[in-house]
Amino acid sequence: MSKILVVDDERLFLGILKKELEGKGYQVTAELDSEKALKILEQESFDIVILDINMPNKTGYELLQEVRRKNCDSSVILITAFASIEGAV
Repeated sequence: MSKILVVDDERLFLGILKKELEGKGYQVTAELDSEKALKILEQESFDIVILDINMPNKTGYELLQEVRRKNCDSSVILITAFASIEGAV
């Protein structure tokens, strides 16, 4: 079973995504706070990490850098409700 970490500061969206992924058979850890997510990443490994781009404290981009710095083999997916061409590029 694949392990997924989802980090998003929107509680409702986070809950919906967690429920949907668990319904597909994934083991999901959901976190609202980017700093807490970093601590989780230090203690556990995940096959996939899904990061919201726009969050307080650390953005999804900053978390991505931290994931890569830790030489984590996780695949990372960045998501956002505030799309822009610059962000996509």
